[in-house]
Amino acid sequence: MSIIMFTNTKGGTGKTTSAFLVAEGLVENNSVAFLDCDRNRHLSKWQERRGGEGPFMIVEADNQNEDEAFNQLTELEKAYDVVIVDMEGIKSQIIYLMLQLAHLAIIPLRPSAMEIAMTADTTQIIHKCSQAARRSIPYRVLLNRLSGAIVTKAEKALRAELRADSIPVLENGLLARESYAEIFATGKTLAELAEDGKRSHHNALANARAVSTEIAKLIKEL
Repeated sequence: MSIIMFTNTKGGTGKTTSAFLVAEGLVENNSVAFLDCDRNRHLSKWQERRGGEGPFMIVEADNQNEDEAFNQLTELEKAYDVVIVDMEGIKSQIIYLMLQLAHLAIIPLRPSAMEIAMTADTTQIIHKCSQAARRSIPYRVLLNRLSGAIVTKAEKALRAELRADSIPVLENGLLARESYAEIFATGKTLAELAEDGKRSHHNALANARAVSTEIAKLIKEL
């Protein structure tokens, strides 16, 4: 059983979208639950637009009761192969509590020097949780909203900067695609959008699956 936590103390980094896409990819070979710790409840709104259940279980965390949210996570871990946790984009006590159970933390990050500079807040929390849990909690940065399939000089420079700070980065990143926004506007999965045959949807699906496949492989190796 694996718990994958998407976290970044800065809001607006694409945590929910990234977490959704990875959950959709992993559910092809695993039972997956999605614990929504974001008070915006984007996943619940997605399910409402859908008019029914999706391919993975969505559970709203009890943000008012940290112990109850912790218990929700432990119960989901017993019942599912993978639990995806979408944390709020703020520094809070619940992050410290939940991270101690994580098998892998993913830090979604837009490719800007400003956001990289702020990543230290999140990595410091992960290191503190590792000390509290008395084990190393693996983590990776997931670059998203990238400009194109071809790696730009700017992206290479950002990756080099992260490596210089000893911050591990996933090889694959999520490109800036309208298809990802359509998921939450329509209540469909990315695979369902791709059924229309549009090249843009198929390209987005291939990009998302590359990320989820890399994470699935990483989980097996950890």
